[in-house]
Amino acid sequence: MNGHVDPRQAWERLREYRWSPPDGAGDGARCRTFVSALDQMEQIFHAAAMTDLCALPLQVFHGLSQAGRAIAAAAGRLGYEDWRLVAPGIATSGGDRGVADIEIRTDPPGSRSSFVRLSELLHSPVWERVPVRLEDVWDTLPVNLGHPLTDRHRSTPLYAAYGSRGEHDQLLLGRPADELPPWSVGADCPQILDAYLAQVSETAHDSYLPPPSRPQAVPGPAPRASGGRAPRRWFTSRRRSNEIASPVVLPAATRSYMGQLYRFPVIAPLPRELHPLMAWWAILYALSRLAHDDPANWALHISFVGSRHALPLEQLFESALTHLPVLIADTIEDLAMG
Repeated sequence: MNGHVDPRQAWERLREYRWSPPDGAGDGARCRTFVSALDQMEQIFHAAAMTDLCALPLQVFHGLSQAGRAIAAAAGRLGYEDWRLVAPGIATSGGDRGVADIEIRTDPPGSRSSFVRLSELLHSPVWERVPVRLEDVWDTLPVNLGHPLTDRHRSTPLYAAYGSRGEHDQLLLGRPADELPPWSVGADCPQILDAYLAQVSETAHDSYLPPPSRPQAVPGPAPRASGGRAPRRWFTSRRRSNEIASPVVLPAATRSYMGQLYRFPVIAPLPRELHPLMAWWAILYALSRLAHDDPANWALHISFVGSRHALPLEQLFESALTHLPVLIADTIEDLAMG
């Protein structure tokens, strides 16, 4: 469901910001930090494109952390010295149990650390004592929809389409049935699908309808078809169906990712969904620590001989080098617009 990704355009946008920083970057130290951090990020990412997966996590996270400094410097509402980021603000444990079971914790709210300060800027949650598993964060990114880490139940994002039914436009939280988590789709147990929808919607009681182009289709969720694509089904919130009458409402109900709109799942015990940039941050930090602190274990995970994680990890880092420049440019633009 991702839109066309063109990192070249994102790099052009970021270079334009270096030439003409947003008002929030001001002048003096803030401006110098903004420009220098973006310059370093670009050079690191271009070098990372030539790096083997063995060391790639270290470089990609380093580039993202420099982007974080630029984002904080551009945030005008961070006054005085609050825009200066200190310490990571995030920690991991359990790398010896496997990639999926790495546990991630953060500093408390209000910290000046990078993860916390950026999360607060982007209205993304932080957590402390109760850990979040890397696999749960992994599944919140649309880029990972086709690359699970394990066979466990998944809570993945819902693609949001804009459509109409009768005389009223409405928000369609649409996905083909075979792109829903397999555990959530079953004709005999709609409560299971409701449980999944409750994680990504404001109500667990959604109605089902065919896509506008196939009005003759029979409404209702369809079971996953073995060896092929299941019939297409779309769903929309009954409660919201009469409330949404303009595309202006759509972004308020979703988050943008690579030019597409999604509802993102809420990971227990977090109070709300992670911002996509902070989900990338948590995953890349965890993997960079594993590669740095336990290189032998990391080498086993990325080996295509005996590791089910090798392909998902390779795909993740290939996507990181194209998706992150776009997300970073979008984030700076959003902050510049207030």
